[in-house]
Amino acid sequence: MGSCLETEFKRYYDSLTKAANADVSSRQTRMCIADLARFSLKYLKASAKRVTLTSSVKAKEYFAYSSTSKADTLSRPVNKKLFDGRYASLAKRLDSWCAGTMAVEDAPRFIYSICLAPCLVFELLNRGNKKGPATYFERVIGHLLSGALGVAPVRQAWLPLRGLNRVSMTMDFLFDLGSTRRVHVAAKMSTRERIVQAWAHQVMLNKVFANPKYTGVLVLFSETKLDVKAKKVTEICVPDQWLAYQCLLTQMDRIFYLDPPKRYLDLAKEHPGVIPVQILPPTPKQIESALR
Repeated sequence: MGSCLETEFKRYYDSLTKAANADVSSRQTRMCIADLARFSLKYLKASAKRVTLTSSVKAKEYFAYSSTSKADTLSRPVNKKLFDGRYASLAKRLDSWCAGTMAVEDAPRFIYSICLAPCLVFELLNRGNKKGPATYFERVIGHLLSGALGVAPVRQAWLPLRGLNRVSMTMDFLFDLGSTRRVHVAAKMSTRERIVQAWAHQVMLNKVFANPKYTGVLVLFSETKLDVKAKKVTEICVPDQWLAYQCLLTQMDRIFYLDPPKRYLDLAKEHPGVIPVQILPPTPKQIESALR
């Protein structure tokens, strides 16, 4: 990627950082998400090429992007069925989703694509940059859920300690919906990103807040892994670890995926009430209903 494009991408990302740090639920944050996603999709179309990958995941086809200037650099895998590369009217389509007027059948591809596109560009710029994509995904999910729940989240939880002053813990998103409901959301690109931290935070919240308790929610992107040399995609799943966390640490009440692994969907069927995995509901109203 040329230096001018790198600079422009960074400018859009820095604008989103500033807006989201001020208020992840704001209109300004939404505009910045749309600007960054649109720029990323335009870049991928104009300055990158698709590379077909071998998929070891049943019934899923994947490809990656390669920069025309760095042919040996590959992005993370992209689910062919879920990706929509269109960038025209992206801000209007994001407004439509947030307003609940987007067609239900269009919503999953739209959300998957705006969550993924800047992550792909990050990786074409610097394949080793893990923080950028993770932080971007977290901000998008924070904004979308803020709209669905109708309240801005906080990130600091003040926890009293026996015999000591209270301490502050930073978490992804904490939504206070009044006297009847609270929601704790952890947003991660995959469970390989320090995922036990989500359960640890939920344990602490359960000990301090009882009436109302915090509903524990995980929002995850996928569990794909790319063998760059072989250009082969696999899904990495750890079902025993999930069962142990859910049964021995605490229960996360909802686990949403944008591209859910079949192994975890099967695990949810094998252990109903223990592994609550499902695809992220496609509309704000359905998300709000799922979090009740």
